[in-house]
Amino acid sequence: MPRMHRRAGGAALIVISALTLSACGAGSGDAAPQASAAASTSQVALDQKLRDALPKEVLDKGTLNATMVTFPPYINYKDDGKTLEGASVDLAEALSGLLGVKVKTEIVPAFSQAITGIQSGRYDFGLGPYADNADTAKSFDFVDWIQEFVVFAVPKGNPAKIDSLESTCGHSIGVLGGGSAETVIQKYSATCVSSGKSPVKVQSFQDVNGAILAVQSKRIEAYFSSQASLTYFMGKTGGALELAGTGKANGFDKLRQGSFFPKNSKLTGVLLDSLKKLQSDGTLGKIMGKWNLSGNELPDIGVNLGTAAS
Repeated sequence: MPRMHRRAGGAALIVISALTLSACGAGSGDAAPQASAAASTSQVALDQKLRDALPKEVLDKGTLNATMVTFPPYINYKDDGKTLEGASVDLAEALSGLLGVKVKTEIVPAFSQAITGIQSGRYDFGLGPYADNADTAKSFDFVDWIQEFVVFAVPKGNPAKIDSLESTCGHSIGVLGGGSAETVIQKYSATCVSSGKSPVKVQSFQDVNGAILAVQSKRIEAYFSSQASLTYFMGKTGGALELAGTGKANGFDKLRQGSFFPKNSKLTGVLLDSLKKLQSDGTLGKIMGKWNLSGNELPDIGVNLGTAAS
């Protein structure tokens, strides 16, 4: 995501203890969540047919428990360090109104903990967006509603001249631990070695904040991650960082992101139909536009599109 994902630069950086790229995450076990927010019922009208399609256990408890890793501008903390905001937070509120149950979004430190939380039944699904790829598709189904691009955050002026995957050999590149960007850069490092060049010096991070700070302090030469997330951070670095490698594949082909569910979950079809409804009535477009993500909205929402595209 890539588990495409948060703050940037010096004093302007809002520090949080963990993250995603979806496309992206790392760690194991069910760590204590960092924060949670119950979405209030939105002004989106209830769709009784969609509500009736929800599993009985969801209707009985009146909530859908969703997990996320911080990934601005999709989900992030406000300056108070407690309140969540972002496109996915707004989407959870819209889904609450549409389905007539509260969609509660809870932050976990890393993608691996989102996985274990869903496998243990603590969460009903991962709201995301998370990266839909062959590895995650083995155990989960995705409802993809985002298209993403993976680029590099580099110091202003790009002193290392990193502007594509092919330019990373021998350079120190940060990635989100456990994410698809990490997989891509590690595979390319092997290509560097096989062609007689120096390997990529891959450094994994659990959160975007740490990675951005590492670029700013020159501990790494670039951070490889979601363009949407990095664009958000660029606005917080006071011009200290810039994007590089935009408009290029950078090892990814039609990167798709979305929400994920256990295989054969009854919720997969309900969320698919719900997202299509929110897209057709313009709600999803308004949410994406509010967070400057209009170019990331996927025109044709579908299931397991990342695997089909790979």
